[in-house]
Amino acid sequence: MSPQSDEVVGYTQEEFESGINLICYLAFVTIPLNIIGNLYVLTRVLSVTLRSRPRIVPQSLRLPFYIVFIDFLCSIAYGIEMVHLYTARRQYEQPYSSVFGAIINFVIVGNFILISNAAFYSWTRVVRKLPTDHGPYDVKLLGPAIVVPIIVNIVFAATGSFGANNYM
Repeated sequence: MSPQSDEVVGYTQEEFESGINLICYLAFVTIPLNIIGNLYVLTRVLSVTLRSRPRIVPQSLRLPFYIVFIDFLCSIAYGIEMVHLYTARRQYEQPYSSVFGAIINFVIVGNFILISNAAFYSWTRVVRKLPTDHGPYDVKLLGPAIVVPIIVNIVFAATGSFGANNYM
């Protein structure tokens, strides 16, 4: 046994436990609130869609719907990670650590791209007064939000940026 076996990365075990408790307690308060807000928006969009004819998501609700859906996935992933951290008192081991790092990185970068799209299209409508029509399949919105996170994850995976000691 090494002389530093009671320390975790420069912290005593008590400091480490209190830090985990603080992080987990804050997460256990904020993540359910975020999930409740996301579910509210998702159900409202679904109810508007079901009342409209034809039954498609209206143009004005598509981008917020995509943002909220990706944020919902991110909240679920963080919730799973926090439950594991609180119950096991340690991070995930490989390969689960890399998988969660890739999932969380994918949804965060995808959400960032979608929010950037919302800002850009809002600017084109308000400042430039240009009509925007994304088409029936929203490829202009979803294409970058799916392709860019995949490229970022491939680069990070190739450089070894995911893992138990390299959380993204």
